[in-house]
Amino acid sequence: MRKSRRERNNDPNGPPVEQRTAMYISRFQVFNYKSFHKPRELELKTGFNVIVGQNDAGKTALLQAIGLNFSLNPHRSLRTLPDRGSTLDVNSWADLTVCVTAAELRELVRGSRAPVLMPLPQLNSESSRRIGYSGDDPASLQKLVEWVTKRETFEFVLRNQVIQSGSNLVPRSSPPFGLYDARKPAAQSPNFVQLTLEGNGQFRAGPLSQGGGVEIAPLLAALVRQRIYSFSAERLNVGRSNIKAEAVLSPNAENLPQVLHAIQGNNPPKFRRFNSLAHKILPHVSEITTSLVGAVEVEVSVWKTDPVKERDDLAVPLSQCGTGVGQVLAMLYVVVNSDFPQVVIIDEPQSFLHPGAVRKLMEVLRGFRQYQFIIATHSPAVITATSPETITMVRLQDGESVLEPIDAGDTRSLGLSLAEVGAKLSDVFGADNVLWVEGETEEICFPKILEKLAGRSLMGTALVGVVHTGDFEGRHAERVLEIYGRLSKGQTLLPPAIGFVFDLECRSPQEQRELKRRGDELVHFLRRRMFENYLLNANAIAATVNSIENFRSPAVSAEEIDNLIRDKRANPQYYCPANTNPNADRWMYGINGVKVLREIFSELSETRVAFDKLKHSVALAEWLIDNAPNDLAEIKELLLDILGPKD
Repeated sequence: MRKSRRERNNDPNGPPVEQRTAMYISRFQVFNYKSFHKPRELELKTGFNVIVGQNDAGKTALLQAIGLNFSLNPHRSLRTLPDRGSTLDVNSWADLTVCVTAAELRELVRGSRAPVLMPLPQLNSESSRRIGYSGDDPASLQKLVEWVTKRETFEFVLRNQVIQSGSNLVPRSSPPFGLYDARKPAAQSPNFVQLTLEGNGQFRAGPLSQGGGVEIAPLLAALVRQRIYSFSAERLNVGRSNIKAEAVLSPNAENLPQVLHAIQGNNPPKFRRFNSLAHKILPHVSEITTSLVGAVEVEVSVWKTDPVKERDDLAVPLSQCGTGVGQVLAMLYVVVNSDFPQVVIIDEPQSFLHPGAVRKLMEVLRGFRQYQFIIATHSPAVITATSPETITMVRLQDGESVLEPIDAGDTRSLGLSLAEVGAKLSDVFGADNVLWVEGETEEICFPKILEKLAGRSLMGTALVGVVHTGDFEGRHAERVLEIYGRLSKGQTLLPPAIGFVFDLECRSPQEQRELKRRGDELVHFLRRRMFENYLLNANAIAATVNSIENFRSPAVSAEEIDNLIRDKRANPQYYCPANTNPNADRWMYGINGVKVLREIFSELSETRVAFDKLKHSVALAEWLIDNAPNDLAEIKELLLDILGPKD
């Protein structure tokens, strides 16, 4: 049954009672800060915005800049210091374009202690004619005020300039909306009109002014600072704090016990919702409570037993809990307790939470739809859990961080394509390139062959097995190769494919050539019908089956297995229809290796043990690597040929 509005508002697992449309950052550009020189402008949206990149690519520096947490640290590279005697430009700044709603503008004017002033347009300018502003008479002034304030949103640009003591956030232009050119100050000439908010929420033009109040621009800049909250990837020491009359969480969350204590006492329903969400993310946390310690301190306790049992003596101080608990509680406090949605910046959430908790945290945060989240990560779990509105890749090139926007919609469709062939984003995320192979068996065995027989590691290459192998035959081949083409090309989070290695099966030479053509010559085939054909070594099979408990007593001999293989390799039913009379010296290339192994396991164990394609194939391959490496030489050479020369 659908919940009523009242029930939804009181749902402890639901979003806040009132979700207001709020300020968000729409564009951002940083200059001459840490690893950034002059990167492209970053586009952001409400909802989730994910920043990805390798370690030390510049993700944290970018979040610091967006969070207005600047310091004097100019960019240093061959571009800015071409030689030792070069002079370094020490000026760092960031420009951010911010969208503010009309409701927020009303709240600012209503809450301002000083008169709020709006710049006047230049007379006889194109913008003043567009507005209908022809002078400083009351009618023209009211037209100006209504033209501006009747907008749903206001977009303005702020510049955050680094100074010795921190940073200074100021408007790049006046007025901050970029809607018209402001009148230049002149002696004895008013260049502002006071904004007056009436009881019905409508704006009215007040008296003219040369100052004596606060301009909209710095008022909005102060709002931006209030609405941005940053979480860094570090342990929070927030178990105990002094009691203070404050409800705003400090940037380092040091007053978390105090603010939690405040909502525990002043707003029990909100605190119950806070606890419900904390338990959803961290199931072992049954409840969070706060209590006074002496007269001046408050401490947070974590209950890991059901509160119904009333065992407060078993509650653990937050300071003794894992790294991620304090971070989760701080994040939840910000989103649960804020009167207005915030811009929440989170650096590497996977560094203090395991993947399961990361997914749950992101699912909870998704319930706060009007918030803007900007998250830096190298975890695919964060990307899949958030379904981000924007994704930006940070890369380090020649000592300089560059930004590359990734189409979030394209990434979601590619994720579906990956699922269609049995792979996940985590299988390939962060790799330099991908080598696609027949299945999970090859995915496990090929790296072992490469490492132990060739002394070569995959390094930045991800080796991923697929499941729909049959789709590479007949009419499905073109469709599946098209999927892989989309997975490996374009500006996405998925690296390019360097090849596809598949079983030969019963494909004719013409069919092989056609599939190679469709796969841009990246398709390779094993020389034998399937990987298991390389495992038909009697000694390897004997060693493997004899290691299986209760396989058979007495033990199986290699001679016994060799005789079984000899009988089966002479039987046409084990070969492709077009090859019913195989050459005696080439039988291992065309025989159905999986079928032979299944029957050997079944017959010798009297059906007690079935051949497990993954487990037993891996065991056979490992025996061959250690005892008969020449049996796998063809595969080793094929992999080396695909990977190319060693760097």
